[in-house]
Amino acid sequence: METNKFLFILFIISSCSENFSPKPKGYFRIDFPKKNYKIYTNDCNYEFLIESNAKVKTSDKNCWINIYYEIFDATIYITYKKINSDLNKILEDNYKLVFDHSIKSNAINEKLYENLETKSVLYEIIGNTASNIQFYSTDSKNHFVRGSLYFNNKPNYDSIIPVKNFLKEDIIKLIESIRFTDIDKVK
Repeated sequence: METNKFLFILFIISSCSENFSPKPKGYFRIDFPKKNYKIYTNDCNYEFLIESNAKVKTSDKNCWINIYYEIFDATIYITYKKINSDLNKILEDNYKLVFDHSIKSNAINEKLYENLETKSVLYEIIGNTASNIQFYSTDSKNHFVRGSLYFNNKPNYDSIIPVKNFLKEDIIKLIESIRFTDIDKVK
């Protein structure tokens, strides 16, 4: 009995000597590569700047491409549509695709980018959604390009914020530099 009291008192005294606080979960450090852009051109009616470390995978289907970032296991899916007096329907379909994520998102922020030739809208979707950034660019007459960023893992918004922000810079560079050509090359 004496031994138990002694151990109990010793335990109480030793436990009070240091403040213990649990450590939060940590995430690994991400070393981002230096940005270097190059012009992406194809046999379609558009060209733009992409990050030189990204790999472009082309598709035979209507000039669709995938811009793959191997280091982040992320892909920007680009789709192209030729406008045939149906811009309002295309914009409505785009709006629906973006706001389908509103169920899981906390907010959806829109930002407009315009120049003399194109109008672009960037949608930043906040929350644990499958796609955190979507955008479109159009000349409002002939060409419409839509893009969406997907990470090939389970959505965890807090852990992908640094990479999402890094890739957002590339997407902004893409939509600011997109140029449509009037030569009809689409298959």
